[in-house]
Amino acid sequence: MRLLILTQKVDLNDDVLGFFHGWIKELSKKYSSIIVIALEVNNYDLPENVEVLSLGKENGRSKIKYIINFYKYIWNKKSNYDSVLVHMNAEYMALGGLLWKLWGKRTSLWYNHSHGSVWARISTYISDNIFYTSPFAFMAKFRKSVKMPVGINTDLFKLNENISKKDNSLLFLSRISPVKKLKELIEALLILDQDNIDFKLTIAGEASEGSENYFNKVKVLSKDLEMKGKVQYIGSVPNYETPSLYNEHEIFINLTESGSFDKTIVESMSSGTLVLVLNESLKDFLPKDFIFSDSSPQVISDVIKKALSMDSDSGKNHISKNRAYVESGHSLKKLTNSLYGLL
Repeated sequence: MRLLILTQKVDLNDDVLGFFHGWIKELSKKYSSIIVIALEVNNYDLPENVEVLSLGKENGRSKIKYIINFYKYIWNKKSNYDSVLVHMNAEYMALGGLLWKLWGKRTSLWYNHSHGSVWARISTYISDNIFYTSPFAFMAKFRKSVKMPVGINTDLFKLNENISKKDNSLLFLSRISPVKKLKELIEALLILDQDNIDFKLTIAGEASEGSENYFNKVKVLSKDLEMKGKVQYIGSVPNYETPSLYNEHEIFINLTESGSFDKTIVESMSSGTLVLVLNESLKDFLPKDFIFSDSSPQVISDVIKKALSMDSDSGKNHISKNRAYVESGHSLKKLTNSLYGLL
């Protein structure tokens, strides 16, 4: 079997999309050959049976160039793949889906956003399969949709006994944008600071494109906490370096709303870090005390305060359950086995 993958970026050093490099490597064990077409290609280290092609974003933006390269690649390589997996960027399915059907290629779309773009809606009629991970995702309602494991490399993301966790440490790991609600988190920490609660938050990530002003306002808001040593910004971190970051911290905080299912939540669970989330995708597994009922600063501060006061034995028990949850339902091997059976 031969597979064509279309994705946004191939770069093992990318802080957000670096994980997909691991997905490709794991899938390469199951297919005789894989062709990857990405909007942007930078650093990668993949097996010989994987060919990587770029639409050219790393050399400058040009939508016309992207489209020309897209059709050139899928046409020139059409005899070298049997099935197609489009990862997140539904426009590729909308642009190429009818040709792939004409050529007898089986098509699948991975789309896990809470809202469906015009491209995504078109793609629902073209794709043979649609994959998602969150029960609140836009695609979850379609008959051809299949809920999939998140796909965490549990050999990489695991508890490291050689790394000591910092007392009362909190971690926020994400691209910075309003949807991630870092501002609300800082406002909650200001409440905790007024109550003389001991904590230290590490913020890993840079502003998303167009969110630079938002990030600057957050930094101004957190200035006093920074000066007190209660907040630190460390910039973006490559995905393969984040296991150490998770292991250094006691609590991981994610304030993304239900609809998507951030991989960082499951990565942190696999790495031995307690998680506090707003996303209701985990409401059937996590204790209620670990889920924010809303994103108001007071609610956020109350949940964090309770988590910081948890005794050691309870924390270890939750960590053990989190790891088992990931291994049984969301490992990368489980994901690639599921994909191979459907693609």
